[in-house]
Amino acid sequence: MPLPMPIRVSFANRSGWDLRAAVLLIPLLVATACRESHTLESTIALTPDQLARVGSNIISVESFLAPSGQAGTADENQTHLNHLIRHELLFAEAQRIGFDHSPAVSDAFKKLVVQRFEEHLESQATTGSPTDSELAEFHASHAERYTTPEKIHAALIQLRLPPTASADRRSHRRQEVESIRAAILQNHADASNANDRVAPFAELARTRSDHPGTRSAGGDLGWLTRSHAAQFLPREVVDCLFQLSNPGDLSPVLETAEGLFLVQRIDRQAPKLSPLEEVRERVRRDFTQARASASEANRLADLRRLHPVEVNEARLSELARPEPTLARLPARTPNR
Repeated sequence: MPLPMPIRVSFANRSGWDLRAAVLLIPLLVATACRESHTLESTIALTPDQLARVGSNIISVESFLAPSGQAGTADENQTHLNHLIRHELLFAEAQRIGFDHSPAVSDAFKKLVVQRFEEHLESQATTGSPTDSELAEFHASHAERYTTPEKIHAALIQLRLPPTASADRRSHRRQEVESIRAAILQNHADASNANDRVAPFAELARTRSDHPGTRSAGGDLGWLTRSHAAQFLPREVVDCLFQLSNPGDLSPVLETAEGLFLVQRIDRQAPKLSPLEEVRERVRRDFTQARASASEANRLADLRRLHPVEVNEARLSELARPEPTLARLPARTPNR
């Protein structure tokens, strides 16, 4: 199609009518040129690898067949093409009105790029499987991860004493616990072995302890790690319990927010490091995770050198919400 002939406007005659006519002609010329350009574009034949054109955007046969790589029936193909055309029409209109530059779209685009770039970095990583020597070194240098913690088999006697108890009530209850402790120690003096030292405590727990969860079992708490015990015993009791050295050892009277306690150690299992062969797969997983974390830290350090980061710490502090202030509840001993 021939291009439109240029229109010349002479301003030799500078009368008001000529200037007004020129101003009115400019939008007409622009519109005519745009229509001609669009008509020219739409008349360019689609190539065999192009299925449709929406404005200046092409829907290729490759994109039409993705992701399955196969076409459907005539009706299915038309439905699919209509969907792609709708997609392109909406995208073209969003671009025309500048919606693609809105903050929400820019943020979404940034997140997509970061996600795909992370996937690209992971695919480029060639770390390989850890060697036996690397696993052995990691196992030795992180022995605490593969060590069964110390366990204590213990029993308790509890006498309830509210924090609001009067001084007389407090004194009376303390004398009561002290008398129980003296009776246990007297039996210890007559005991010939550790089992004989445990039995008197159990008898007194059944008759004198206020704790319903353990009283019928002679105060027996079972086997406890420190972290497990800390979930339901007062801190003073846990600390004392793990300081007792020998089977049958008895604590002093412990006064807590939960009342008065006596605890006795029955037995102990020392910490035990699991051999590498027993935890090899766990060590392999931990090693791989640690190596990936180190690689990520190094990458971020390099990126910070390439792209300096500056943080407005004062403004960040202003944005922080106050920490919640919750009352600390005293720990509770378990009910069996």
